Amino acid sequence: MTLEIFSSPTACTDFDLTGQILWPVSNLLGHFLASKIGQARIRHQRIVELGAGCGLPGLVAATLQAEHVILTDGNEVVMDLLQKNIDSCLQQ
Repeated sequence: MTLEIFSSPTACTDFDLTGQILWPVSNLLGHFLASKIGQARIRHQRIVELGAGCGLPGLVAATLQAEHVILTDGNEVVMDLLQKNIDSCLQQ
């Protein structure tokens, strides 16, 4: 599986800008969700990713047969980035 995820490599880790960074743990969780065990856990489930930032884990879940996925974040700049990632995944 390949997903194109946009992030801001110049963003800092200030509390209100952290969602612009693709964190290593998001990458790790995405890999887990794509594994056989992860797929079995999310298939036909409803998923909410709170503070999704770039949204990688939620987008992986949506791609791998989760029944319904909701991605949230509390920052408008981050939500714009998240929407760009959602639109990109829908086109793939």
